[in-house]
This record gives sequence, C-alpha cells and structure tokens, in this order.
Amino acid sequence: RCIFVIPFALATTIEANTNGLLRQYLPSSTDLSKYSLADLKRIQDSLDDRPLKILGFIKSVEGTR
Repeated sequence: RCIFVIPFALATTIEANTNGLLRQYLPSSTDLSKYSLADLKRIQDSLDDRPLKILGFIKSVEGTR
C-alpha cells in the first residue's frame, strides 16, 4: 500500500481538471444509468490514454507498468 499526500490546492486543481475532461464525454447532470459499463470503461480508457505533463508526457497507464 502506498499513500501520496498532496496539498489541498493541488487536489482541487486536479479534481477540476478531471471534471472538465469528463464533461467532454458526459454533460453535467447526465444520468449514468443510461450508459453501459462498457461505455464507461471506454471513457475511462480514453482518459487514461492521455499523456500527462507531470509524468514527462507519458501515459498514466505506461507509468504504472
């Protein structure tokens, strides 16, 4: 088990950025029950497949291998 502690301001920024990315796929107030697990998994995979500046522009899934 590994725990990372990040400052509150950074956590808030990360959350806002993630919400903005999710809104590209799911508008606000979207009823998630209308989506299959496969649809939501496809969205998750798409977000995980983005290169991240903080990781030196590698994809987060590559950084966890």
